Amino acid sequence: MNLLVILKYCLLFPKKEAVLRLNKFDMRSTIVYLLVLLLLLIVPTEIRLLLEGSPNGNAVPSSVYIIQMLILYPFFTIFLGLIGISLLTFCGLALSKFLHRKLKFPLLWKMTAYSLAKPIFLFVLATALIGTTTYIQLLVFVWVVVNLIRMILVYPKRAK
Repeated sequence: MNLLVILKYCLLFPKKEAVLRLNKFDMRSTIVYLLVLLLLLIVPTEIRLLLEGSPNGNAVPSSVYIIQMLILYPFFTIFLGLIGISLLTFCGLALSKFLHRKLKFPLLWKMTAYSLAKPIFLFVLATALIGTTTYIQLLVFVWVVVNLIRMILVYPKRAK
């Protein structure tokens, strides 16, 4: 039930009320939400790869290929997702210092994870309908950066 409330506020993101409400959730809920979101991200690719079969024909046994696609690929995607969110957070932290906002890394990391809902849904939908293109990836990246900037601007400036 908590995930549905988080999703509701993530879809309202980056409005000030949604940002402040999402700020109140604990980190455990954030991690669970992020894992569900990243698993949603890989579903179209997983289905396509499993339906196509091994790319090398008979070079890789089908059981090994299926294990790789069902276990290794999701873990790798989650690992890269966590690294990507951390890199975005470092960029956001530098931007928040430049804009003189009161933000710390853990809070910004959590809010960056929440800001990915709409861009990931767009990416999954576009991948399922059109396929992955550079333009779609660029559009999603720009959307994430714009959300990050708008989110940082919601927080108050530092007192002098």
